[in-house]
Amino acid sequence: MIFTHCLPEEPSFKTSSAPLSLTGVCSQWRRLALNTPALWTPVNLTKVNCNCKNFLSLTQTWLERSKERPIDISLSGGVHCSERHTSQELVDKLRPHCGRFRSLNVLCHKEALEALPLTEMTSLQELHLNRVELYWPWSEVALIDLSKPLPHLRSLFARDVHLAPLSLSNQSQLSILD
Repeated sequence: MIFTHCLPEEPSFKTSSAPLSLTGVCSQWRRLALNTPALWTPVNLTKVNCNCKNFLSLTQTWLERSKERPIDISLSGGVHCSERHTSQELVDKLRPHCGRFRSLNVLCHKEALEALPLTEMTSLQELHLNRVELYWPWSEVALIDLSKPLPHLRSLFARDVHLAPLSLSNQSQLSILD
């Protein structure tokens, strides 16, 4: 569909960019946009100018509109709204959709990284993990559990993250980047 060509390189929750902007043109475009799951598969979870509850609600709606399509997720540290419990709430929203994640690019604090249910992301092909710390001095390195194989994983990038144990039994074409 032509609407997919309107998607920006960096998806956002802004009403001025697609797919949200497409829903405001007319009722036919709204219906088409809302019923085109491909428009909702790139998900950029970077906190925008909204409160945490609105952000969580928008995230849930976005994921539901993607239906059963593979999802490409970008998650940055600003998503936690400076409240650690909100990170867990976001993980709870993401969990039912983990099996559809095709790519995951994460830049967040240690606790949020460790809370990600990576072993449930069975369709994951690309994984980029970057830890940032909110407080100085930095705490210990994040420990990420990759004990269960991710059979489709082809690209792995990890910075300031300890991957233990890393099961590579099915990843014959895995590229580990650093």
